[in-house]
Amino acid sequence: KASYAESRQIDEYAPQPSASYPNMMNVEEDAEWKDKAFQAAQIARQDAKRRAVMENILESELPEAHQIARRLQAEAEARKEKLKEGEIINDTTIEETLENALFRVDAESYLRKEAFLQYQKLHPMLTEIRRLSRQVIKDHNARIKTWASREIGAEQGYAELDKQVRKMLISMSDVKGKMSGMRIPLPEPQWDPPPELPPVPYPRLPAEGEGPELTPADLDMVKDETLAGKNDGKEVRFPRGKWPAAAQVNDVRSYVIRRKQTLDREREDVLQERRMKKKLFDAEHRKWEKDEEERKRKYENAKYECRLLTLEVSHIQQQMQRSTDLQDHITHETEMEERRGELMGASLASFKTQRVRQLVDGRRQRRAITQLQFRLDEQVDIYVRAMRMTQGARSEKELSVLLVDQARIVAECRGKMLEIRGALVEEGRRRRLLHDEEVGLVSKELMRLREEQDNSDEALL
Repeated sequence: KASYAESRQIDEYAPQPSASYPNMMNVEEDAEWKDKAFQAAQIARQDAKRRAVMENILESELPEAHQIARRLQAEAEARKEKLKEGEIINDTTIEETLENALFRVDAESYLRKEAFLQYQKLHPMLTEIRRLSRQVIKDHNARIKTWASREIGAEQGYAELDKQVRKMLISMSDVKGKMSGMRIPLPEPQWDPPPELPPVPYPRLPAEGEGPELTPADLDMVKDETLAGKNDGKEVRFPRGKWPAAAQVNDVRSYVIRRKQTLDREREDVLQERRMKKKLFDAEHRKWEKDEEERKRKYENAKYECRLLTLEVSHIQQQMQRSTDLQDHITHETEMEERRGELMGASLASFKTQRVRQLVDGRRQRRAITQLQFRLDEQVDIYVRAMRMTQGARSEKELSVLLVDQARIVAECRGKMLEIRGALVEEGRRRRLLHDEEVGLVSKELMRLREEQDNSDEALL
């Protein structure tokens, strides 16, 4: 920024009065100076257009922006060299005048340099943000797909376990149905021991006796009674008052022996029948024992199978519970991941909105600074022309009037220049704050994306 003393040196470069007319300006020199000033103003406008193009390129944040800036700067330096060498304007006094007055506060040049430095700061971070945002969104989508596939697998596993449980429950009901018949023991055959047999009632011969001899009819009667068993367990009865002869005694004895043999056979038949019944009972009891053992074995096997089925069902039910818990966990993780995606989208949208606001504010500031620069150049031009007003005075009275006007115009120009420079300083402060805010916002977003990437890597591990 030029000081007040430097601004007072502007009239040193103005056209001087001629020797013939000390109080009058040289008309030819004034016209020539105006032509040269017009040419210099055209060159300045062309430079301003190039600067605007440079600002637009820097706004778009292209990687080639610094190269274009260097090229345009080289062209501007070459044009200044041509100006100094007299290729465009031969009068170096006009060049010095424009250099010291119009471009005393070159805000556009500062803007270009500032934009390039800001670009060097933000471009690596913005590139990293774009890369990390793509990577984080890619990881987020991959995690969503992973949880979705896990949820499908958990649902399929739960359905398969449910089918197994249903089959096992049916098998268990069948086994329990079998066990209901096996639980009751078979009725044990009971042995009812027969009563003890009495002694065999053999017929006995009577003691010695006397009496008339038995007739054949009496002997046949004794025979029939003895063989019929009417004399069993007692002595053989003879007709009253009769007694067998010696020969008949042998016959009666033979009848008794025959009866004894018959009784022995009958007793043997009874004993044989009892033995057969006992044998059949023993066979039936052995069969019962065998059937009972088979029943117990089958019952124990059925209980063992039922226990196994119960354990398997319990195990599968535990697996189903774990599968349900896993589904709940997957649902929770999916919801959290979707919420995380929404938050990331909101953060990215907020970042983009703030970046757009910053870019719009930066463009407004550049436009405001350019306008202030233009207003400052206008005031400097007015100031330069005001300082030359006294050179055309033809009398003391006119000089005094011009000096008054000059003082008034110079005071107004100085006030406006101070106001414009204050506004430039304020806009520069705002721009510096905007740049700090841009760096802070980009750094914060970059840190957030790095943390998101670290969390994504840990979650995938």
